[in-house]
Amino acid sequence: YFRLVLAVFLHFGFRHFIANMLTLLAFGPIVERTLGTGRFLLTYLLAGILGNLLSFLARPDVESVRAGASGAVLGLIGALVGARVKRIAAAPSRFKTWHVLAAGAVLYAWIAGTGHADHIAHLGGALGGCLITLLLPRREDDDPERERRRSMHYTLLAAMIFLVAVLWRVIGGRGA
Repeated sequence: YFRLVLAVFLHFGFRHFIANMLTLLAFGPIVERTLGTGRFLLTYLLAGILGNLLSFLARPDVESVRAGASGAVLGLIGALVGARVKRIAAAPSRFKTWHVLAAGAVLYAWIAGTGHADHIAHLGGALGGCLITLLLPRREDDDPERERRRSMHYTLLAAMIFLVAVLWRVIGGRGA
């Protein structure tokens, strides 16, 4: 089941990686300002895992490799919807949210047109991001210094998980 996590950080090529990173660059800062860094990282990782899990559960017989951050990235877009529904003070205005969603829809239509999109993983990520945001406690109660420390902890945890995954792959790849 480590593949559900690892797939969020792997891509099928440079173009696949760049498409996901440009989308992350477009939507990430808005979501991070809305949720805070710690919740942003948590939402990104969990939405990616949920997207991969839904894809696997919907098509367990498919013997294909799943990779890409698009489920996680769409989870961030779903998180904006959740933040709007929850009326988080830092959430973009309703007008701005619709602009973000419209841009996301256009981008998704372009990506989906390539024929290589895992629509189920994308849907799972988007729904997961929305649900995670709705379930997270409100941010207004948090102390800014505590939020900064927490975001550092989440960043270190994500880096350690990534390092362990890479080491696992390198060591496992040598037959050790």
